[in-house]
This record gives sequence, C-alpha cells and structure tokens, in this order.
Amino acid sequence: MRWERLRSSRATPDTRWLVSRSCCAERIWNGAPKILLHANLCGVQMNRTWPTAGLFKRPTDRRKNTFGITNRYYCNSGYVLKGSSARTCQANKSWSGTEPICDMPRCPDMSVENGEIKYIGDRARYTYAHVNCNDGYTVGKGGVETVECLGSLQWESILRCYKTVKPWKPDKSRIQDLRNEEEDLEHHETYKIRCNWRYEMKLEHGRYLGEDETYTRTVEVENLNGALKYGEIDAYTFSCVGKRCFQIDKSKYPNVVIQPKTKYVEHGQSYHLSCENGYEHSLESDPDWTCSYGSLNETILKCTEKPCDTPTIENGVLRNFHKRVHSNPTIVSGGVVSLQCSEGFFLYDNNKNEFMEEHVFNIKCDRGNKTSIPSCKKASGCTLPNDPYASYYVNKEKDKYEGNDTISHEDKVRVECDKGTSLTVLTKPSNDGSRICWDGAWKSGVQFPFCKPDPCRLIKEKGRRFMLMGTEEKREVAHGKKVNVVCDEDYDIGGNDEDSNSKIQCLKGQFDNMYRCVERCVIPDISNANITRSNGTHPDKLKHGENVSVSCEEEFILYDNNKKVIAEGSFIMTCASGNVPSIPSCRKALNCSLPRDPYALYYVNGENHIGDTILHESKVRVECENGTSLKVSSDDVRTCWNGAWKSREQFPVCVQGCAIPDIPNANITRTNGTNTAKLKHGENVTENNLILLYFFVCIN
Repeated sequence: MRWERLRSSRATPDTRWLVSRSCCAERIWNGAPKILLHANLCGVQMNRTWPTAGLFKRPTDRRKNTFGITNRYYCNSGYVLKGSSARTCQANKSWSGTEPICDMPRCPDMSVENGEIKYIGDRARYTYAHVNCNDGYTVGKGGVETVECLGSLQWESILRCYKTVKPWKPDKSRIQDLRNEEEDLEHHETYKIRCNWRYEMKLEHGRYLGEDETYTRTVEVENLNGALKYGEIDAYTFSCVGKRCFQIDKSKYPNVVIQPKTKYVEHGQSYHLSCENGYEHSLESDPDWTCSYGSLNETILKCTEKPCDTPTIENGVLRNFHKRVHSNPTIVSGGVVSLQCSEGFFLYDNNKNEFMEEHVFNIKCDRGNKTSIPSCKKASGCTLPNDPYASYYVNKEKDKYEGNDTISHEDKVRVECDKGTSLTVLTKPSNDGSRICWDGAWKSGVQFPFCKPDPCRLIKEKGRRFMLMGTEEKREVAHGKKVNVVCDEDYDIGGNDEDSNSKIQCLKGQFDNMYRCVERCVIPDISNANITRSNGTHPDKLKHGENVSVSCEEEFILYDNNKKVIAEGSFIMTCASGNVPSIPSCRKALNCSLPRDPYALYYVNGENHIGDTILHESKVRVECENGTSLKVSSDDVRTCWNGAWKSREQFPVCVQGCAIPDIPNANITRTNGTNTAKLKHGENVTENNLILLYFFVCIN
C-alpha cells in the first residue's frame, strides 16, 4: 500500500515532506515504520501499521489539513480496501469515516462448536474448509463436511456439528418408520410414535393433541440438535392415556342437564345427568355415565314436564277446555283450566288488592308452576247523582234508565246531556262519555260527570256589537244573561231604521233571537246615465235590499259589465250587505252601415232613407225595384244594434228574375208570380211533354 501527500507550494514549519515506503518482493516494508502526523485544524491523523502497499492523494489546491479538505485512498491491484475510501476534515477537528486498510482477498475464518475446522489448499487465495465433529455429533441428515471458498469471498455454506440422540417413546406406545431403534438419530432425522389401541396422545400440562371430538394416536418427532421435537413441542412431554369421552348430542336428550358442561371427560371420569327445572324422570335417582376408553355406559333418560296440583276455589268453579267441570287432582303441563266466579261474585286480584276486569280467568300450568290465582269476592254498587239536565243509559241500553239511584258493580253508565248543555268533568271519561261502577266508586275518577248549560258564543260581524250593562262583550254570554245588539253608523238592524237597538237572551247555548247589522251601499256614479231611486230617504246611500233603476242618455246604450253584453231597456241595481253586486255602464252607441244594393230601396222607421248609415235601434225595411226580388231567410226587416244587425241572418238582397224558357212541344205551367216574361228568384214552372215532366226553378 502506498500513501502520499503532495508538497504544498507554500511550505510552513508544520508541513511534512513526502515519506515513502515500498513493499519488497518478500512482502516486507523497506525502511523503518514511521508515524506520519497531519497537524493544523483536524489535529493529528495517525497510521501506525498500514500493511502492504496503498496510495494516499490530496486535493489539487494543496491546502493544509483545514476544514473541508478530503483525502482519498487507493489500493494496489490484487488488494481490497477495507474502511473509508475518502475522509474529510470536519468542523469538530476530526476526520470522517474509518481508517482504511488494504488487505489480501480471502474467505473469512470459520469456527464450529463441537468440532474442528481444517483448511485445504492456498490459504492466501481460494481454498476449501473441512469439519471433523466430536464424538456424539455429526453434520446431520443431508449435511456436508467440506465447503469451497467462492469468488465472492464467501463460503458456499456454513459448517456445523449437531448432537445425535437415542429414539424414545412413552408407555403404551410403539415406534414406527425407523429401521434400527438402537441407533442414534442424526440431526433432522424423524420417526413416528403411535399409541396403542384405545389410547390417545396427551401432553404433560393436560392438553390433548386431538381437538373438535377427534383422537390423535400418532405423531412424527424430529431430532433437532439433540432435542426430540413435535413442531415446537418437546416430545418427552407426551404420554399415552385412555381415550376421552366427548359430550353426548343434547338433541337426543331434550330437557336434560349434563354436568360438567365440558366438551369431554377423561377416562375414568363421569357425566352426571338430571332433568331441567319443571321436568322429571321415572328413574329412582339421577344417573351417572362413566367414561371407559372413549365409551360411555349410557342409561336411557327421558325428562317430561311436571304437572300442577289443582287449586281449591271458593265461590267459583274450574272448567276444562270442553267447558266441563275440572275434577282431576292435577293439571297437565301446558294445560289450561278456566276460573269463573259464582253469581254475585267477581274476580279479585289478591296481589294488587283490586277487582279484575275479566269475568273468566285462565289458570295455566307451566312445568309444575301455576299462574297467580285470583279469588271470588262480592263488590259494592254505586249511586247515580241527581242531575236535572242529564239522562243515564246503563250497559248500552237504548232506553233511558228509569230504575232506582243505585247500579251494580261493573255496570257501565253513559251520560247524555240535554240539548244546549255539555258534560263537565274533572277527569277524562271513556271514549263514549261513560263511567263504570267499580266496587262502590266510579272507575274513571272521583267526580261523576254532570251536565251544565252551554254559554252562547258571540259571533263577530262587521258593524255589530254586543253590550251588557254598558260594557261590550266579545267572546260569550252565560246561560240566562241578556245583551243588547247595537249597530255602528251606516249599518241597520235587519235593514230597518226604526229599531237600532235590540235585546237578546242566552238560553242553553243559543240566543232566543239574533239580529244582523247590515251595511248600507253607496249609490254608484255612472257617467251618461239617469238613476231613479224607488224608495229610501238617505241622500247618497241605499239600505240593504233597496234598489235603483239605471237608464242611459240619448245616443248611449246600457252595457252589463258582469255578463259582458248590451242590456235593453233599464237596469236595476240592488244593495246587498253594503255592496252593489252589478253596476252597468253607459257606452256610446255605434251606427250601422247599409249595404250598397243597386236594386234595393231602404225604409228606416217607415220613411225612405237615402244615406249609407242608420242610428242605433233603427229598423230598416228593404223593397226591391221591378224585375228584382228579395233574397232573405225569413222577413225583410232588420234592426241596427250598436253597429251590427240584431238578427244573425243575412241582410236582405235584391236579385234579378229569370226569363221563361221557350221549349218546343212543351206546356209550361207557372205556379206563382205575376210577371209574364220573367220569373222571380225562387219561382218555378212545370214542363209537360209526351215523355218527361220537369220542374224549373229561377236562381238569380
């Protein structure tokens, strides 16, 4: 190995010149070994015994060993660098990394316990290693005694020596799959241990190898460096014991209690059987099932439900399912008998100290246990109150109760109040407003409901007030009280001016009379109209029911704004509770245009008319000149109505007549008309000849 330091261009007293040592052919360094010191900031770096040749090189800036400078190391060919290939001067004045060494390449030394390693071949380069194990030790099954040093400088495998051991088995077992039981077992060599018939494998701490109702008789053990193992378990902890007995299928023995409640019992132990609570069996005592080499000496056990003793009942009778008297001394489990009290007696709950609502009580037997049994006792009746406004109905009878004032226990009384009265109670009654007599008291509460006359509600209306002794009442008035009905200004009582104050009385929720305050109507102002009032004295308002007549001025027509039509004649407006429901308007009437007919003469209201238009409501009659005739559907008179003709039919038109045809050898007979040469529109003639009969009709 060669180490170098380049000389700095600026030599100082601390600078050391190149010191060189060479490795001779005899692999010995020439010259005496020296200590090379690197001073300055990183202190001294000491390399005392560097074997063989290597090279040290400084950076090109040739600075001293100051902070940050890096030294790099190289080994000669054929050697391997061990340690740091580069070391840097750090801030803490120390060199980074570890000290480098150039060493010869070879596999590491190998050591083995219980044996000796011998190397074969050139120890300096590649070689072989052989192991010789001590007595009682071998390389094991499939092991090797010699290994080679590979080019990666690692042995192809590790040499070891393992301890041998004698085969072993517990009592009540035998060895299998082993040729010679007297020979020692090598490392990783295996054999089987099998328990005898009716025996299974157990560990020394009490756990069995077999689980989930299975038995394990055979295990395979292995020698692991002198220890016999079954997986992670030491084989010497095994023993062969009598087979266990697993718990029986409980579905085959319903209602049976099996103790202990473990999955199994060991050989020689027992299961104790008994019946569940409420069940019994016919055996003299509870049986025990003992386990013997995996088998139980089972005794048939059948548990049935216990019956119940029949109770003794005073003032009552027990009946069975068929409604017959139950006379058996016991009641089968699951059976039911009915308890019914004698007449005048009722079921009484002794636990709650109160009478029961049921009339029949079912006594159930459940595996020797009976339900709590009530007794039969007499109960007291109830007295009805004297209420002048109430009617009583007992036990849903349709007719009113007319008996004495006392009713029996459990009787149900329904109270109905006279019209105009209502039930008043301190506690809520049943849904149908009834109470039940229950041992001398009313079941739903202390106070019995009574009927009280209803007050009269005051219905609020606009313009009406109710006054009582100078104070206005707004909600209700008590039964028997009287109030005055007072109407506000512009309101009338029933539409009469004469009586503005009226007194009414409240009787059972209703007033003996009631008055309404009806608002007056403002007479509407209609443009171009004449309004005629038929009655009333108020100058600008109408009373409820009063009406006025509306007619339009000349050249105006009435228009009904509700019906969207033109009204004929006059229009009547009536006041209804402060409003006039329908108010017409007067609109300017439109004229009608006459058609331009050169053959027609128009007569308006009986006089000949020359112009093209006529006024609203004017009547027009049409006459045709000589030689023409009217073409109309009905009559020749039409009425102008707001710019249109009132009749929906076509306006009359004058049309020319038809010349009578000259037909040879024909007799033409005229049915109507006076013109000898022409026919009017619609007039017809008949032609007779020797062959045919024709009708001719004139059309325009």
